[in-house]
Parts: sequence; C-alpha cells; structure tokens
Amino acid sequence: MKYCPKCKISIRGHKECCPLCQANLVKNPNEELDKIDDYGAFPIVKKPKFTSRFITKLVTFICVTLEILAMTGLLLWGERVPWMSLFMLGTLVAWLDFLIAMYYKHNVIKLLTVEVMIAILIDLYVDYKVGFIGWSYKWMIPLSLMGLAIVTFIIAKVSRLKLVEYIRYLLWDMFVAFLQLIFIAVGMNDFPFPAAFCIASFLIIFAAALIFRTHELKSASARYFNM
Repeated sequence: MKYCPKCKISIRGHKECCPLCQANLVKNPNEELDKIDDYGAFPIVKKPKFTSRFITKLVTFICVTLEILAMTGLLLWGERVPWMSLFMLGTLVAWLDFLIAMYYKHNVIKLLTVEVMIAILIDLYVDYKVGFIGWSYKWMIPLSLMGLAIVTFIIAKVSRLKLVEYIRYLLWDMFVAFLQLIFIAVGMNDFPFPAAFCIASFLIIFAAALIFRTHELKSASARYFNM
C-alpha cells in the first residue's frame, strides 16, 4: 500500500501515481496499513467522527430537553418565574438559528443576511411587547443593515466574489432599508436620521454600481431574470 503526500491518503494496489491528483506515490508511512491486502487502487478516506446529521440531532435533543424542563418549571412555579417564557423563546430561536447555520454553512453572506433579518424581526417583536418604545426601528434596524452591507463587501473582497454573486443580497438589504420609510411616514419614527442615513447609503452604493460596474449589473440581470 502506498501513500500520496499531496492528497494525504493511502492507496491500495500497485499504482505509481495518485488516481486523484496524479502525483507520484511514496511508501506508506503507516506500517500497519501495509499489512492490508491490496484489492484495488481506491483511496482510503477516513470518516469524520461527528457528521453534520449527528450534530444536528444532538443540538435538537438538547433544545427539546431544555424546552421540556422549562415547561415543567412553568407548570410547577407559573408566573413566579417570569423569565421562563423568554427562556423557552430564546431556546427555540437558538435552535432555528442553528438549523439555518447548518443549511447555509457553505454560503456565509446568505447565512449572515438570513440571521440579520431574523434578528430584526425578533427585535421588532420584543420592542412591540415592551410598548413599542422605538429603539428597534430608530437604531437597531438601520445600524444592522449598514453593518450587514459592510460585512458583505468585506467577505466579497476577501473571497474574491464577483458582483453578480452577491448583488441579490445587497438588493434585499436595500429593500428592507426602504421599509423604514413606513415608520417615518406614519409618524412612529420621530428620530429618522439613522434610517435616512441608511437608505441614503444604499442608494449611493447602487448609484456607484450603476455608474462604474454596469456590465456586471447587466450580467446579474441576465442571470437572475433570464434576459
């Protein structure tokens, strides 16, 4: 049995080159593997100890257990433990966030976008439950969207993504940013400066894209709208 130093795998048989990368094979550094009969030139790939499916089941079991314990606490102590309901809600949200993270683990920008949108909805709900003070739509939403846009550009730059690969996420962010006009129009947001700055920032971003990256925008339109 031989070894590929490039792929770091053991190869059965009497091959001279690795069937994956065609690099020259060397003597296997693991002497125990040399005792295995050679029945073909197939690489031996070690299976991971913990698969994504197992981790998902484990986290789900932990969250279900916490929910059961919290429900038991509610039955025993009721309103004497007022934070128990929030604990149950937090556990449910954490479980959903984990599932989303596992589902979009290969697309960081999409994962962050979904997580921020969930956070916005949760903050709006909490703000509503405490009397709609307004901290969610005055500060949290505009700052979160601007931060998301900055992180999106950083990830795209580091990953060397083309505009066509992340433009739809920025478009969605801009759409949510424009929804802030609803709170301003109905008079709920009496401090509109963060929201206005957020909307203006997205308009500037897309004005720059239209002026300096017209060709990439056309490619994105052709890709997503089959034009």
